[in-house]
Parts: sequence; structure tokens; C-alpha cells
Amino acid sequence: MEPTDDSDYLLRSAAMQTANSILLLRQRSERELVQAKEALERKTEELAHSLSMMRATLESTTDGIVVTDMTGKVTGFNGKYTEMLGLPGERTHALDSEQLRELFSRQLRDPEQFLGRIREIYESVPPETFDVLEFADGRVFERYSKMQTIDNRSVGRVWSFRDVTERNQSEIISQRLAEIVSSSDDAIVGKDLNSIVTSWNSGAERMFGYSASEMIGTSI
Repeated sequence: MEPTDDSDYLLRSAAMQTANSILLLRQRSERELVQAKEALERKTEELAHSLSMMRATLESTTDGIVVTDMTGKVTGFNGKYTEMLGLPGERTHALDSEQLRELFSRQLRDPEQFLGRIREIYESVPPETFDVLEFADGRVFERYSKMQTIDNRSVGRVWSFRDVTERNQSEIISQRLAEIVSSSDDAIVGKDLNSIVTSWNSGAERMFGYSASEMIGTSI
């Protein structure tokens, strides 16, 4: 009878050890699952926070921002862009990428040039681009684009549109005034508060006999 009792004892002991091992494995697996779930929840919260911060940043900028994928499909934009299009946000969301570009192009002086340039950019895939857009109503925008990468892999392009109409008009006015001053028969001299000559036109050269290079930077 003793061998049988020993065998039963060994079997029961082995079964208990196996059960304990399974229980420990189950407990460890449950702990790992809980930890993985908590880590995933933290990552999800961090991602949601990052997305919220990114959206807040996009909405606070004075530039119109558009994000596209590698095929040119619009994947996101801010409210400033919809203002530039002259459309409410809900209608802009309802349009596809081709419709948005077509709508934008209609407002420009040269729609075909605009659309052709877009095609060129997506075909040549430059890291960065810069263009000046002239609208039919006289507005002038600077358009920048930059390749967007994740883990050194190109995933799309970010476009920014900046209204430089006032600056452009100021530059045009300044240029015209400079041309008027330069070509005037009258002697026109500019100086700063310390009476140092800052400009000396051709009329002043003829009247006083000194060239601009001789006079600019000297005391009046």
C-alpha cells in the first residue's frame, strides 16, 4: 500500500505545484494586462492633450494653415483658412481637396498658374516652397509649404498662407515715392534728427555739385 500512497502523494503534490504555477502565471498576466491598460490610457490622454494643444496653436495663429497628405488630400485646416476662403467652417469641411483648390483658385488673378504650381509641387516633392499669390480683389498672400515627416518618413505637407496686402501696398508706395524723388528736377534732400544726410537726389547733385555718394552720411 505504501507505494500507492506515495504515488498519490507525489501526484497530488505535482498537481498542487502545477496549479500554483498556473495561478502565479495568471496573476502576473493580469498585472501585466492592468499595467498595459494603464499605460495605454496614459498615452491616449497624452495624445489627446497634444492634439488639443496643436489645434489651439493652429487656431491662434494669424496665418491660414492647411495640412495635406502625400497625394494632396486635405486632412486638416484652421479657422483662419476658412476666413481667407470666405466660407463658414461647416461648408469648408464638406468640400473635398479638389473643390477647395478650385474654390481658392477662382479668387486669384491667374487660377491656372495657381493650380499648375500645386501640381508641380506634388510631382517634384521639394522640402520647402515659397510663392506669392495675387488675388483678383487686390489682396496679396505669401504661401509657404514644408514637408511633414514622422520618424524620417514623409507623410504630407503643411501649408501656411499669410496676408501681406498692407505690407505690399506700403512697399509699392515707398518704391513709387523713391522713383518720384529720384527723377525730380527739384533738389530733394533727406536728413535725420542729427542733420546727417540720408538721401540726395539727382536734382540736388545738379544744383549743389556734389554726388549722392559724397553727401550721404555727412552733416548737412
